[in-house]
Amino acid sequence: MGRAAAALAARPVYELFGKSGPKDDKMPLAGQLAGNTLAYYMHAGGHGTIPSDWDVYLTFLEKHLKP
Repeated sequence: MGRAAAALAARPVYELFGKSGPKDDKMPLAGQLAGNTLAYYMHAGGHGTIPSDWDVYLTFLEKHLKP
């Protein structure tokens, strides 16, 4: 929950620069990427990174870090 709260707290700063984050203050469902340039993701089943997380992370990076 702390990571989702941090993303929500950072949202106003991102908006100052024309970027966007999570749309509302609700905790996203497990397995769903919430947000846009600033996003939050948590897989089902607890803490720690698991192999299937990497597809989500790499897709996010490819979308937002292109030159």
